[in-house]
Amino acid sequence: MKELTTEIIMSLRKSDQAAMWFTYPEVLVWILFVGACGALDPVGRGWFLVELTQGTILLDIRRKEELEALLRSLLFTECMQRPYLDRIWRELHPGEGDV
Repeated sequence: MKELTTEIIMSLRKSDQAAMWFTYPEVLVWILFVGACGALDPVGRGWFLVELTQGTILLDIRRKEELEALLRSLLFTECMQRPYLDRIWRELHPGEGDV
């Protein structure tokens, strides 16, 4: 899993992220969410969370349910991603709870 998440990070860093944020922000948020789910090391996980924060700001996602709706509109595997959604949202918005 570490090799996979490292490869995702390296690929995204090599890409034109500005263009991706402009043309495919929802897809990029989905990729970052999946990467955050799989990232086991703190540095990689932190990178995904920082980038995911940028995406939620860009897309004006203010509630966990809005993030879930976006993920569902693309590809959301309930059994795989549901356990991570709450945890990732809390990491993105410490102190806010589930609001």
